[in-house]
Amino acid sequence: MLNESAISAVKKVLEEQKKPSEWEDISIQTAAKEMNCSTRTIKRRMKELKIQGYKVGKTILIQRKDLKKFKTPAGL
Repeated sequence: MLNESAISAVKKVLEEQKKPSEWEDISIQTAAKEMNCSTRTIKRRMKELKIQGYKVGKTILIQRKDLKKFKTPAGL
């Protein structure tokens, strides 16, 4: 049987695993949903802010950490 501190430690680890990694690659469709805008806006902002994306097949991917640039005063 686990004691209370062990249970809370396990819960904390599980919560951390649910958070998306800032290095995670996401599609521009996912980025648009998270930013509540269109994919066209995401592509335009990528060009304006010189955010590097890459293609895998027909899908354009960017890193989640780059979405923070969209949210800064210089970004929006």
